[in-house]
Amino acid sequence: MLLPRRRLAGLLLASTALCPLPSSPAWAQQASVELSELSVEGTRSGVGLSGAGGNMAISQDSAATSGGGGGPSGVTGYTARVSPTATKTNTPLLETPQSVTVLTREQLNDRNVQTLNEAIGYVAGVSSNVFGFDPRFDSFYVRGFSLTYDGIYRDGLRQIASGLTVPRIEPYGIEAATILRGPASGLYGLGSPGGILDVTTKRPVFTPFGEVQLQVGNFDRYQGNVDIGGPVEGTDGTLAYRVTGIKRQSDTFLPGGADDRSYIAPAFTWKPSADTTFTVLSEYQETKLPGSTTFFNQNFRPTRLYSSDPAFNDFKQQQGRVGYAFEHRFDTDLVFRQNFRFYDLSTDYRYTSISTISPDGLRGCYGPIGRVAQMMGHEPDPK
Repeated sequence: MLLPRRRLAGLLLASTALCPLPSSPAWAQQASVELSELSVEGTRSGVGLSGAGGNMAISQDSAATSGGGGGPSGVTGYTARVSPTATKTNTPLLETPQSVTVLTREQLNDRNVQTLNEAIGYVAGVSSNVFGFDPRFDSFYVRGFSLTYDGIYRDGLRQIASGLTVPRIEPYGIEAATILRGPASGLYGLGSPGGILDVTTKRPVFTPFGEVQLQVGNFDRYQGNVDIGGPVEGTDGTLAYRVTGIKRQSDTFLPGGADDRSYIAPAFTWKPSADTTFTVLSEYQETKLPGSTTFFNQNFRPTRLYSSDPAFNDFKQQQGRVGYAFEHRFDTDLVFRQNFRFYDLSTDYRYTSISTISPDGLRGCYGPIGRVAQMMGHEPDPK
């Protein structure tokens, strides 16, 4: 009788386990082998930079850019070896008992992120775009808690937000984004127990570089990016500059909704010695977005009727900041950092909305709502 293949395979496996071991002597009984001595020496580059701008690999004890300020260090591609966000020290991440994720510039470049929500969308414990399509704010959750108002930091300083006054972060203008999850965020004071997000602004490097990007997308989207910088001639390598800018004009799928942005961020770094850096950071940004992103819902039943008026539907925001980041290294174990920032933000918010519809449809509808109805193919009764 033929055995099934599975049972036959099991018998063969069992039989091989019963085979006697070879009669050769055991390894422990063999004569010892003496290895020749091997000596390796090397030197470390003082600058610690390779390439420029977005894709930089730097030494472990340097900041993410030459401007200091406590950003991630030891960056190679998608990996950072040190992030002071977790403990406010230069403890390596392998020795840090906190849950930390660092998004480097190279990863952000490869994914071509357009918003901060897109940048952190794949991080464990993060829920982005929880409100659907709403480009007006950087709103997301970490471990179930909102970070919009009290959990977003920039260069180690909290980004203040209140009501509709929420600063926006342009992802092209940052060098890295670090997410610290859990109660360890209490290191920064009163905030979200779910964690914090700390973004590091692009800073000057002492290597000349330049980058220009042109992007085209759906809904007549046109965008240009520029990022240039390097050392200032005649300063003996003690002064560097960097200018990052964006210009975008775009529509959205919402009637009359725009997604326009103008962004410029000059920065200067003074480095009189290898242990001292002083960086001036500045930014000006203008944004135009839809004032309302909702469609009318009646008794929890969604409709195709846009609740705003395309001719009266703007969310305009102007924001600017100026500050500095100072760092002085006394020795390998003692580093002094001091940051300062002044922020100014103004918002112009206008839109209309539909509060209710009469039982017989759009009868009695007038004004902006009537224009919306006409656009959607419904002619309101002039009575």
